[in-house]
This record gives sequence, structure tokens and C-alpha cells, in this order.
Amino acid sequence: MRRTGLFGVLALAAVLTTAGCGSDADTSSDTTSPDTTAAVTTVTEARESESESDEATSLPVQPPSVETWRGSWQSVGERQPATLMVMSTDPLRAMVDIPGRCGASWTETQRQGDRLLVDATVTYGNCTDNVWSVEISDDSIVATDTEDAGTRVSFVKG
Repeated sequence: MRRTGLFGVLALAAVLTTAGCGSDADTSSDTTSPDTTAAVTTVTEARESESESDEATSLPVQPPSVETWRGSWQSVGERQPATLMVMSTDPLRAMVDIPGRCGASWTETQRQGDRLLVDATVTYGNCTDNVWSVEISDDSIVATDTEDAGTRVSFVKG
């Protein structure tokens, strides 16, 4: 599909150059010459041909699905509600929000089965960047701070 778009832009530029569009010297109201018409027809035929072959091999483009997981964060006797917005699962990309405390983006850096390591980069609030060991199942996500096993988050879908 990108080839088609680029080909179309290049062909249009060639047609405009051939027709003299944009030139101060072009004062005629008829800007289509026989050569220009042939070039436009050739471009149209080429695009239709490529479009037919692309239909058989291209996959539909779908917007990414975002899933919301709800749970809690706990550390040193403190416990707060938390939300995890998962943008992708392979690799894991998500945003964690602990209202009133902080938020961070999660980016997967390593995977072994259902265990992952994610880098957490703080986006707001009073927290520090860190690395989490994450376990994912169909209905839960549980993570532990790799430098402080007492700091954990757990989430369920919905």
C-alpha cells in the first residue's frame, strides 16, 4: 500500500510538471493536454492493478485494543487502589495509575513463559523508575518490585 501511495505522488508530480501547473506562464483555462491525459490514464491503470494485488495479501488495519485491569498497590503497610491500562500484551506495554500517588508506563524488556520483566518509567507523582517482575494469567496480573519484594501490585480484568 505504501508503494501505491508513493507511486501516485510521484506520478502526480510528473503530471503537474508536464502540464505546467503552478507556472505564471500558464494562462490557458485548458490545462489537460493529450500527453497529460495519457499519463493520468497510465497512473490510474497502474494503481488499479496494484490495488487488486494488494487486496489479496494485505490484512485489515485494526485499532489497538486497550484493556483496563483494576487492583491494588501495596508497599510498607500502605495499600492503594490501582489501575492498569494494557495497550499490548506481546510485548507488554501498559500504563499503571495509583491515584493520588503516581503513575508510570510499563515496557516489557524480557519474557520467559508467563513471567516478564518490565521497566517502569514514572510519568507523574512521587515514585521512582524501577523494574517489575510480572506474572500474567488469563484473569490476573501480579507484579513485584525487583529491588523491594514488599512492593507489589495485583490486577484483575475489568
